Amino acid sequence: MLESTDSSHQPEPAAAQARRGLATRLIGALLALGILGGAGGLAAYADPAIIPQAADIARAVAGPGAVAQVEALVFQAQDQVRQARYQATGAAPQVEWAAPPAARSGRAAAAPGDPPVAAPTTPAAGARPVVLTAVWSPFVDTSAGQPALERALVAPDPSRPYATTALVRIDLRASQLHLVAGTAEPRSGARAARPGAIPAADQRPGVLLAAFNGGFKAANGAFGMAVGGTTLLPPTDGLATLAIYRGGAVRLGSWGDDIRPTPDLVAYRQNCPPLLEHGRLTAAATGDDPALWGKTVGNKIATWRSGLGLSADGRYLIYAAGDSLTVPALAQALAAGGADRGMQLDINSWWARFVTYAPGPGGRLAVQKLITSMVGDARQFLTPDTRDFFYVTAR
Repeated sequence: MLESTDSSHQPEPAAAQARRGLATRLIGALLALGILGGAGGLAAYADPAIIPQAADIARAVAGPGAVAQVEALVFQAQDQVRQARYQATGAAPQVEWAAPPAARSGRAAAAPGDPPVAAPTTPAAGARPVVLTAVWSPFVDTSAGQPALERALVAPDPSRPYATTALVRIDLRASQLHLVAGTAEPRSGARAARPGAIPAADQRPGVLLAAFNGGFKAANGAFGMAVGGTTLLPPTDGLATLAIYRGGAVRLGSWGDDIRPTPDLVAYRQNCPPLLEHGRLTAAATGDDPALWGKTVGNKIATWRSGLGLSADGRYLIYAAGDSLTVPALAQALAAGGADRGMQLDINSWWARFVTYAPGPGGRLAVQKLITSMVGDARQFLTPDTRDFFYVTAR
């Protein structure tokens, strides 16, 4: 039998099939990200796993650089819509504290959504907003009644007065910081325990106080990390590094300058260049070199961002998170909270998360997110998670 020469019945070449499959998956990822931008984040609230899953599919096909370009376009569009809404109405999104954990020392708990400090107010027409100094309010105590965590709101960006940032100040004299490797991230060939969850021994009311997100995936920048004295990814000189030492001491600075390998260094996490040095924004934070920020969106893109700072005396660790933040704004928020040194952690709404723990009914832990606009499951750090994170226990 003669074979048909009609090209419409010819098998599709493998290369064409691959290209068509690539296009289909990229379109799916673009649609998912477009839903996030067009619906103002409603898709992420309904199912926070949708967006990262779509982005991961696209990264596997086209690489993290291509996905970062798509994300940058979406975030820029979101930012333009928010700025236009603010210019037209003067209305700024309100940041609300989530319902706080039960009081530990007899202090009455605030009502859900009732911020203990005044939120930044909308400036009068033509007025230039100013960076607010953090006004701290205690909200988590140790079981002995010692204040361990305080919170505040600041408005760090004069060009985006609606971009309110939530700050948490962690007293390291009353608490201890821990670092946990995720079950999958950061990807490493090193042989090490990868529990991805807070150890059961620390999941006890009165002991466990808080937990929060770590840094970028390894694919977005092989930033160094070590846990339990085992190096998962080697450190890079000059990068911002949070280091934890035997005995619980914490330092934050540049690897190779402020922080060097020592016998008592048991854990560290790097992520991008330093944001603050001696309380001042660094040239990297205010510059525009995309190579410094990993294979993700650049530092001038406004999106959800999180970061860490450390006070000059080493007593307070400051966590910052909020939407519509550029890197300079994140750095300014940390400085407003009293940070002497600072670094960026993870970005995007589905990764920036801070939760607190308190004694609950039946001896169980009561878990609560920091602010109502944080998406995802507040209990994620209690069960195996793919991503690395930090947690805080009472001393």
